[in-house]
Amino acid sequence: MSFFEKHKDSLEKAIQATKERTFYAHHPEHPGAYSAESAEKGKIDFENQLGNAFTQLLQTGNTATAGDEVSPYTGNALAISYPTAPHQHLNCQRQSSPRTMAKTTPTSVQAFSSKALERVKSRYFEIAYATMHTRAIVCYVVSGIWSSCRRPCYGNHCYGLCRAYALSCSKNVG
Repeated sequence: MSFFEKHKDSLEKAIQATKERTFYAHHPEHPGAYSAESAEKGKIDFENQLGNAFTQLLQTGNTATAGDEVSPYTGNALAISYPTAPHQHLNCQRQSSPRTMAKTTPTSVQAFSSKALERVKSRYFEIAYATMHTRAIVCYVVSGIWSSCRRPCYGNHCYGLCRAYALSCSKNVG
């Protein structure tokens, strides 16, 4: 069974919620829905990152590191360094993305996005701690649980539009 088939029910529910202008979340957004062990693991994983290089960012062209953040809660330096790349290199990478994306179907994009969210789910609390100790609650809406709950709704809306567009194009061509 493909990943898309495995999550088809969730995808259809999110598309229906978009059509009806109601709410749907594949993952609960309140922390109490997750185990105390996952909260503790997230805290430990965040604390283990303190004072170390962040090596999980998969980007090419890195030429230096940066990172001088101070926790607004503790006042302590986080001492986490992040790879940096010249903006020209990153812009070239960004410009090549549409050519790659043009070759993918809405279904494969949605399946990839759903799979990425499944992987992120195991790190919600780590992301929450990192957010709390960097840019505070303002960034919570674009990190971790909240954005993962909202992402399927927005993504599924786009998926539905792409699917409808593809169907209308095939009718016009054939």
